[in-house]
Amino acid sequence: RSIAFAADQGIFLVHPGGGGSPSIICNIGSNPTWSPDSKQLAFDWYGDIYVTEITNASPRAVVTGTTSTPHMEWTPDGTHLIYWNRTMGDLHICNVTSEESRSLDWVPPGQEIAGITCSRDARTLLVSLGPFGGTKNLWLLHLSGEGDGIAIGDSYPISYTTTDDIQCALSPDGTSVAFTVSEHEGHLWQYPLDPATGLINGEGTQLTHESSTNYSPGLSPDQTALVWTAHLTEKGALCLLDLETGEEVCTLIGHLHPVKAVAFIRDVQRIVSASFDQTIKVWDIESGIALRSFKVGSIDCVAAP
Repeated sequence: RSIAFAADQGIFLVHPGGGGSPSIICNIGSNPTWSPDSKQLAFDWYGDIYVTEITNASPRAVVTGTTSTPHMEWTPDGTHLIYWNRTMGDLHICNVTSEESRSLDWVPPGQEIAGITCSRDARTLLVSLGPFGGTKNLWLLHLSGEGDGIAIGDSYPISYTTTDDIQCALSPDGTSVAFTVSEHEGHLWQYPLDPATGLINGEGTQLTHESSTNYSPGLSPDQTALVWTAHLTEKGALCLLDLETGEEVCTLIGHLHPVKAVAFIRDVQRIVSASFDQTIKVWDIESGIALRSFKVGSIDCVAAP
């Protein structure tokens, strides 16, 4: 499986285990995200959304004119993208084959989306919503229907606001959420959710203690571990927590500057990270060793299938 990342020169792929240098698949783009079958990449470029096949890298624009980062998410069947359209002022869903989009009719006037997370069963959508330039609140939206018939059902606010974009991770079964917000001094917290209503139904657990600057939480594919970036030192670090025991598994330090993005590599006990030191590293969880390191220039983000 390849890792995708966006740098100054475009979208690149690199294999986490083998040799070779990163290969460019497109000379434009930022914020790449893998389709569920790892055969396609979606990315944005100045407000337009492109999709490209990995085996035939010929990107095509499926959405144009959102005027901002669309914060897109694939549906689990890989047929649609849910995205924020600032121009139209609402969440939209796009059929990546027909390239047709429609509004989901949910965002109130004067509000903006600062982040989207979709559960793996496509039944729950977690969004960061608030006034333009103002504080954001975390909302849980229930989705109904499939494919072109997807619609938003009940929606519930999770009562924590922040002046920053909310960074969160939603468990695939919809029973817990981990997020970091300024109300909690930048610490990472985990809360149990009622899967029927999406409301918090228990006390939160503070997951971080040493650093009050934590970003980019990500759940492992089996929901047993959580990884995030922490500014324990000026160089930054990656932290890994065993959610079953509540114990920190390891702290990975090796980047020369703070880490800006991190993700699990699916089906493999490895983590990929991107740093302001302009490198990407692939880490072995068990040994805590960086297996590979690539100097790639200014990195926008990193995505692992």
